[in-house]
Amino acid sequence: MIVSRHPAPGQSSYDDLPKVLDGSFAVVNLAGRSIATNFTGEHRHEIEDSRVVPTCLITQALKKCANPPSVWIQASATGYYGNRGDEQLTASSAPGKGFLTDVCLDWEEACQVPDGRTRRVIIRFGLVCSADGGAVADLIKLTKWFLGGQAGDGKQWVSWIHVEDLVGLMLYAIEHETPEILIGAAPNPVQNKDMMSSLRHMFHRPWSPPVPACIIRWIGTVKGPDACLILDSCRAIPLDIGYVYRYPTFPSMPLNRK
Repeated sequence: MIVSRHPAPGQSSYDDLPKVLDGSFAVVNLAGRSIATNFTGEHRHEIEDSRVVPTCLITQALKKCANPPSVWIQASATGYYGNRGDEQLTASSAPGKGFLTDVCLDWEEACQVPDGRTRRVIIRFGLVCSADGGAVADLIKLTKWFLGGQAGDGKQWVSWIHVEDLVGLMLYAIEHETPEILIGAAPNPVQNKDMMSSLRHMFHRPWSPPVPACIIRWIGTVKGPDACLILDSCRAIPLDIGYVYRYPTFPSMPLNRK
């Protein structure tokens, strides 16, 4: 059953959460406004509330369940770690600093399991890759338009995951006992310069000049996305829990099939 703030036919509203969750096997919370925008005060408020409020509502709903779900899969993000350069990060690494770190800390804190009756798994999503939408789809468009150059010096690390592997990882965490905190990323992070080189190769485009960091920061203040989403570096390495990735390296993904 899908629960939404604006339910379509056949879906439920947040008011129905206790009834929907009671007797369910698992709950998966992916609620959250897109962060692909400039971080104005209004947008910051929307990003925070759209994540923390639904998570708190699930916590409250679980308290009312006679038979709560066996497992709760809760989304978070690798933004938890902030801008960390070349440092290799794991699920046990300390949080970073900045707006996205603060959002992730509040988001994860809101995920509380009453009485320990439900197994909790928080997955810190990396950059979700798909040709159908999201940041990578935008990069594909730029690459096709011969604008696929690296961002800044291109040395920033990107923790990424193909959407099929993200779904697979969530299903794996539902069906198997796993650590409470997982990194939702492929085992091979990639630097921005190599990611853009791979996209140019996929779409048979020549070298493109880098986009200066100052231009990215200016665009981030005018329209978005915020420059930290492009220029910050996160080299998060997932723990081997037995899940077999379909696409463990960036060039292995089927982004050029459309």
